[in-house]
Amino acid sequence: AATSGGRICKVTPCPADAVYWDELVKPFALQMAVIQKEEGSSGGAAIDLEFYTGELTGGFTYGEGENGCFCDDCFGEFLKRNGTAFAPEKFPPESRWRYLQEKQQYGEYLKHLAGRVEARTTAIRETVHAVKPDFVFAVLPAGDGWYFDGLARGFGTPDIPMLLFSEAEYFSGWN
Repeated sequence: AATSGGRICKVTPCPADAVYWDELVKPFALQMAVIQKEEGSSGGAAIDLEFYTGELTGGFTYGEGENGCFCDDCFGEFLKRNGTAFAPEKFPPESRWRYLQEKQQYGEYLKHLAGRVEARTTAIRETVHAVKPDFVFAVLPAGDGWYFDGLARGFGTPDIPMLLFSEAEYFSGWN
């Protein structure tokens, strides 16, 4: 992932990172669904996104304001979708947020990022629901903004919405 200031993060994954979603989150949720189905259990699983870990180790938290992903993949796909050729040398990471602001496209960009999260989480939900149709996805810590919109739309359905838990309900901070 890359921050709005152009810093490349090796800790915080891109919101559409296949390794994160397909090799970490999906197997966990699928394993939980299989066990719950075998045991005849209701419920689901909560995924703790551990945002503070990213902040402590040089990552960052997705959410409001300038907290989007500006990596070549996210930014390049957005430009291509809007008919603009993408060349990393023409759009260095530190210029991307400013470019979107100048073009008045930042709001659309955040919707684009949310859609990428939604696509990844929808694929996971569909795979898990094929095993256990009543599986409930939950996420913590609570938050708002484009990232959580994408999570809620992807992991939730009208019949089984995604649950969002605040860590403040049981824990007052990492220290």
